[in-house]
Amino acid sequence: MGEERCDHEMIVGQCGHCKPVPPGLTARVWITRGGTVFHRSPACEALGDGQARAARFGMEVHRPVQVPLATAMGERRGACIPCFPGYRPGVAG
Repeated sequence: MGEERCDHEMIVGQCGHCKPVPPGLTARVWITRGGTVFHRSPACEALGDGQARAARFGMEVHRPVQVPLATAMGERRGACIPCFPGYRPGVAG
């Protein structure tokens, strides 16, 4: 009943844009079009390796863009393990 509502008229803890950032993640992350994970930095070695692999297979390589974490998670992307080694989805920390 007395749950706080956000600007999106949802309970704060249920709104993907307003709920607190999970432990081990950051509020803004880097993604590429066609990628499946999000990164802490566009200089991530795993990101560079993935882009090099895509180029070798003749795929188009896309520039990383920074987005809110909620956007990346809303696209059902996972966390890059080298970027976010302390994050474990679904495990309270």
